[in-house]
This record gives sequence, C-alpha cells and structure tokens, in this order.
Amino acid sequence: MNKKVYRFMSFMGALALMLGSFYSAGASSVSVPLTAAKIYYVSATGNDANSGTLTSPFKTIQKGMSAVIAGDTLYVRSGTYPAFAVTKSGIANSYITISGYNSEKPVISGGSTGIRLSGVSYVVIRGFEVVKSSGTQAAIFLATNSNHNVIEGNVVHDNPGGSGIMIEAGSYNKIINNIVYNNFKVGLKIRDKSLSNELIGNVVYHHVGDPPNSDGIAVSGSSTKYTLIKNNTVYDNADDGIDTWDSSYNTVVGNVVHNQRGAGDGNGIKLGGTATGGHNTVIGNISYNNKRDGFDSNHSGGNVYYNNVAFGNGNVGFEDVAKIVGSDPSTYINNIGYENAKNFSASKFTAVSHNNIWYSNSGGANIRYEGTSYTTLASFFAASGNKLDNPNGGALASLQVNPQFVNASAGIFTLQSSSPAINKGDSTNPAGLKAISLVDIGAIESGVSAITSTAPVSLPTQTNTATAIPATPTKTSTPTAIPATSTQTSTATAVPATPTQTNTPTAIPEMPTQASISTAIPVIPTQTSLPVPTATITASDLIFTDGFEVSDFSAWSSSTTDANDLSVTSAAALQGGYGLQALIDDGNKIFVSDDRPNAESHYQVRFYFDPNSITMLNGEDFYIFQGYTSASATVLKVKFIFSNGSYQLKASLLNDDTTWTSSSSIPISDSSQFIELDWQAATAVGANNGSLTVWVNGVQQASLTGVDNDTQRMDSVQLGAVTGIDPGTRGIIFLDALESHRQTYIGP
Repeated sequence: MNKKVYRFMSFMGALALMLGSFYSAGASSVSVPLTAAKIYYVSATGNDANSGTLTSPFKTIQKGMSAVIAGDTLYVRSGTYPAFAVTKSGIANSYITISGYNSEKPVISGGSTGIRLSGVSYVVIRGFEVVKSSGTQAAIFLATNSNHNVIEGNVVHDNPGGSGIMIEAGSYNKIINNIVYNNFKVGLKIRDKSLSNELIGNVVYHHVGDPPNSDGIAVSGSSTKYTLIKNNTVYDNADDGIDTWDSSYNTVVGNVVHNQRGAGDGNGIKLGGTATGGHNTVIGNISYNNKRDGFDSNHSGGNVYYNNVAFGNGNVGFEDVAKIVGSDPSTYINNIGYENAKNFSASKFTAVSHNNIWYSNSGGANIRYEGTSYTTLASFFAASGNKLDNPNGGALASLQVNPQFVNASAGIFTLQSSSPAINKGDSTNPAGLKAISLVDIGAIESGVSAITSTAPVSLPTQTNTATAIPATPTKTSTPTAIPATSTQTSTATAVPATPTQTNTPTAIPEMPTQASISTAIPVIPTQTSLPVPTATITASDLIFTDGFEVSDFSAWSSSTTDANDLSVTSAAALQGGYGLQALIDDGNKIFVSDDRPNAESHYQVRFYFDPNSITMLNGEDFYIFQGYTSASATVLKVKFIFSNGSYQLKASLLNDDTTWTSSSSIPISDSSQFIELDWQAATAVGANNGSLTVWVNGVQQASLTGVDNDTQRMDSVQLGAVTGIDPGTRGIIFLDALESHRQTYIGP
C-alpha cells in the first residue's frame, strides 16, 4: 500500500476522527427475529469440499457466498482471489458481512469488476484490496437498486478501466474509510437516482486517466440528492476534487481538498452544473493549492457556505457568478479567502455575505463583484449596493486582514493565538458549531480541537416557486454505527443494528482538526504543574511503545477483538497514520494487552484518546485502561464517564487493604487528547508514600498521595474498552500511541 497518504494525514490531522454519528438512532421499521448467525471462512489453501470453519476453510469466495444467509459473516484470509459478485441480500438488523479476517487484507485481482453488488441490500464489504479490474464501471460497483450497504476499510487502486467505487441508482449506502487511488476514471462516484448516500473518511487521490472527468469524488445527476460528503481527504486528481454536478441538497462538510492541478478543470470543490444543481450545504472544508477555484458554485444557487477556508488557488477562492436564470441566492458567512488569485467573486445572485475574511499579502481584499475587481471591502460593499461584506457592519463586519494561520503553506490552517479571526464569526453561529466563546471565522475553531454541531443548519428560504425542488433536505439518512462483524465463534451472536433511515434534516457533523500542531490544546488552559523531562530517555527507562503504524496488533502481547470490533484503522489515527478503533456494539470486552512491565514499582504511561461522540446514557461508564499484578489483580484503572452532558475521566489506584483511592471526575473534551499517568508503589511497609498523578494534554488534573500500596507491582496493562460496558453505551472510540516508561515523564 502506498504510504504517502498516511504521511500526509499525519501533518494534516486525523480527519477520520470525525466519523462519529451526530444523528438520533430510531427503531427499525422492520421487525426481524434474532437468529443464530453463522461464520464461514475462505482461505487460498482451503478446499470447497470443506465445512467452511476456521480450521477447515473453503477455497473460493463463491463457495462461501453460496453458504451465507442474512446475518452471517464470511471471513476471507490473506491471498489473491478472482473477482466476485454478491447476489444475496441481508435484511434490516441482519447484514451479510464479507470481510478480511482480522488485520489480513485479501487481494481481489482482475475481472471486469472486482467486487460487484448486483442489486442487493444490507451487505458489508470490509477489508479488501481491489486491483487490476479492467471494466469501465468500477472496481467496487454497487449496481442498480443496491441499498443500505456498507463499503468500509478497503484499499482500491490501480484499476485501469473505470472508477474506484461507484453507486448507480442506489440509496442509503455508506462508503467509509476507504483508500482509493490511481484508478482510471473517478475515485468515488455516485450517479442516477441515488438518494441519501454517505461518503465519509475516505482518502482519494491521483485519478488522471480521463482528464475532463477524473474527479476525486463525483456525485452527479438531477435525481441524485441528499449525499453526505464528510471528512474526506482528496488530492492530486486531474479534474475536480469534489464535484456535485447537477445533484442537489448535498452536505459537504469537513473535507480537505488540495492540489487538483492536472489536465482537467482543477477545482477543489465544485457544485452546480445545469438548472437542477444547487441548494447544497458547505461547512468547514479546506480547499487549497488547486489549479482553478477553491469553491465554485458553478451556475447553481441556494448554496450556503459556512466556516470554509480557500488558500492559494489559481483562480478564485469562492466563485459565485454566472447563475442559471431563476437560481436562488447563495450565502457566505464565516469563510476565509486568503492568497488566492481572487479571493471572492460575487454577483447579483449572492444574497448574503458577512463575517468573512478576504485578504492577499499585497494588502488588498482582492475580490470581484459582477466582474469588476476591488481592492478594498469598502468599495466592494458599495458596488454590491451596500449588501455584501460591510467592513463597518459591527458584529456582522467582514475583515480585510491576514487571518494568521499557523502555516498555510504547509497545509496547517489552525489559527495563531493572535489571529483576528478568533471570536469574529457571526454570533448567531449559523452552522451550530461548538465554540469556547463566539465562533471564529474559518474552518478550525481556536481552542476546540474537534468542532461539532450543536444545532441543525439554518438554510435560506426558497423563494423561486417555479422549481419543484424542496426548500430544505427531507430525505437525509440517519447514520448509525456500522454493522459489527459477528463474533468469531460458531455460536449464536447478537444481530447487528440496522442504520435507521428517517426523513430528518442533516445535522452538521464534526469539523477538521489539525493534529500536526506540536502541543494539543489543554482541557484547562492554566499551564501549571507541567512536568518537563529531566534526562534523555534510555532504553532501560522505556518499557513499551506502539502507535499501530504497522497496521496490526503484532507489537502487543495479545489482543481481544470480538470479531474485529477492535481493529487498526486510518480513521482512528490520533498520531501518525493508524490508530486503535474500538467499535462498542455489545457488552463484550475489546482490548490490547502489553505484558512487558516486569514487577514495576514505578510505571509511567501516556496514550491518546478521542471519545468520538460515542453515545452513552447519563451516568454510564466503562474502563479504557487498566494495570495488573502478575496475579491479574487490578492495581490501576482509568474510568471513562458520561455525566450531565459531558465526558469525564476518573483514575484510581489500589491500596494494600484492597480499597481504592480515586481522583475526582476530570472533564475532557470530545476530541483527541493525550492522557498521562504516573503510578508509584510505596517504598516500604508503613511508608505510605504511594501515589498517582494524572495529566490531560500536559496539564496536571489529579495528584493522589499518601497511599499504602507497597506490596503492589505492575506486570501488565490493557487498553481499549477493557471492562464495564453498559447497555446504553454504543459507538466508536479511538485510542493511539501508547508509550510507557519506568521513570521519565513522556508528554505529547
């Protein structure tokens, strides 16, 4: 697998942090009895006359497919297999899952289409590498009337005939966390009568074979609507990064799109098309260094742009001209256009524009109205009929100032602490973003390392009665947790939950983070008691370190995955290119274990943790980290809690009398943070000087001292959803980059 995408993600930030659902789960409209799900296995060394168990696997995927029914799982071991088609459907609450086994990634090579879903529904395709398909459609193709499917965690590349992954006339499908590159046509494509599909957390790059049409992501057709395009990284494609040609009512949020500089158009995010496109919601995207426009309305109207950034694009940062007659007006609030050839190009169809920053280093605003260029906001405001970007608009004023990004040229769009964009957004916060004080201008909220919505989007009212398109989205799907793979035993397993499809407007998902900043933002800004390493770390001081960068659990002593509910994914990367993803869909424990501690009397550990907006009922909790003696007695534990609307931690250490000394509840953010623990046993009987210190993002949050624990020693630890999972806790958490020492403070 090409590793350059992970190097990019390490400095751009773990965008896939934002895969958590921001929608309410409802009851399924289909009542399905629980049945005993079966698990079958395929291996390149198997035999189709076998029984299909782990120790007696089938040889071909086709044989495995003939055996599965709704609710079953087919695991495919590593090896190279021919193309295959899925012709069976699962049902609501009982998906058919076809998956690579554990961290193995079987290769599907050749054929016209590598994996074809032939009008089927409720199927999960997970963990394959798909190459060398020669047909003109796609390497993974969801053919007409394929609905409610999940395509997750696949690597799709070097297919010389068609696109990477395509949906044709299908609805309510999820394309999640795939890496798609170097295919002939388009990376991810949706077309023709497709509603409420979701493209989330994918990395899509280098599609150049058909320059006029080789987009990274293409969503097209007047009958294609309500697509969620969220938290994707898209770059180095010949035509446009994201193109929603002729489709409408899409939500484009939290994507990073850059360096579309090939022989095609070269726009970052392009909407519109003919009279049918428009009414899209565009929030929190970053579009930079593209050949043409950062954001192009492309003749369409009714679009809203909130909190986006356009930088260094060759034509216009935000283009809003040449509308189709009768188009509804567009809205621009809290955006930054910086150092583009032109930062903003507006027209009489631009209805609202305020609380934006337009600036070029020459000192001018560098913007246009109806084709005429203006260097100052004052002259632009006057030309617009005193309507757009009033520099003297008080709380609604736009600014002509340098936004002061940390390093825009390196793709880091976090605001410096002195940035004039901080707290200068529209105080009504139309995108409903989480903010410490007033919302900022731009895509990365200062002081909030992951930004989530607190309110649905307020869309402009449609006034053009001549069109039949509804004024607001009404068919957006309600994303829920991805259906879990079945437990790897031959016994009955719980049936995975179905994605409930309700007709509610889309809430705004998370916004991008910039994990490349050297120091994470503290939960509490007071920088007291911040320890500093006092000596160079030696080999004898280091106990263990792993950031999952080899994409599996091989560095750990053992793992308990509950049929891949615990996995290594790029979406979970809080540091580097991979992280630990824990899918909590039942009460089963899932964790990795390290047995390298050796009767340690002093144990220092640091790991990264992101709650990822996991659903928990008030007062529910579970343990994400525990330390044990050689006799498997727990001596250290970290509890993750949801209470009164906020996430919290509580750390505890065991006394010799088997009572526990615990910290107070420590508030944490719904974002990536690093947690560090310094556990020490008392030095002698009666010394009573055992201790536990807790830091979050380098800020000391608890210091427990005077503990009688001289008999305790640390011999192993576990990280994950270790124990105590409550029935109301369901979703995904991310963990990453555990490092343990015998003495030295570790830090970020």
